[in-house]
Amino acid sequence: VAAIGHTGLALAQQKPVKINFGYIADAAVGPLIAIANKRKLWEKYGLEANLVSFTNGPSQVVAMEAGSLDAGFLGAGAMWLPAVGRVKVLGINLLDFGNVVLGQPGGGTTMASLKGKEVGVSEGTSGEMILRQALAKEGMTMADIQKINLDPATLVPAFIAARIAAAAIWFPPAGTILQRVPDAKTLASDRDFPTQAPVSAFVARLESVKDNREGLVR
Repeated sequence: VAAIGHTGLALAQQKPVKINFGYIADAAVGPLIAIANKRKLWEKYGLEANLVSFTNGPSQVVAMEAGSLDAGFLGAGAMWLPAVGRVKVLGINLLDFGNVVLGQPGGGTTMASLKGKEVGVSEGTSGEMILRQALAKEGMTMADIQKINLDPATLVPAFIAARIAAAAIWFPPAGTILQRVPDAKTLASDRDFPTQAPVSAFVARLESVKDNREGLVR
């Protein structure tokens, strides 16, 4: 502990290193950002941090590829992006059990009830991951539903207004839905798949691993 404290003090006395960091204001990362801000951990480790909030992981990867982010956060559904080499994993954050498929009140209680119906989901995210898993468990595929690609900011009000039959999404947006539509049915969740680990992680822009290694290490 003493060594870590000494290292932090030494870094704070050095010239600050700039870093552009993306995050999702959810239960996995939001509290970490809040703690870092409250305790001034950026300053402690000699970082001049530009924090940018996003609603999903894939959009952060696009920003990294465009050069506007050095690092960011991906949920389980977007972990295919480092797998294909578009970004590099810095570290695993947690097992993310916050993904659900919510159905409208008065609809069915199983995924089979969604056959032929409109389901809102953000492509390439944890929402699409849980949706595909849940459909497969019922012997269905994406071809059995009408997939509507919506950003979370649009998906939530679409479900609340009953313009779609179901929403494949994660918390906290799912929590907003349940506050406004308390009778919404949970048709599937991560916990329905105990043999699969929905891992989320912090990732970095490939170029930043070389060009801003000091910032990433700090």
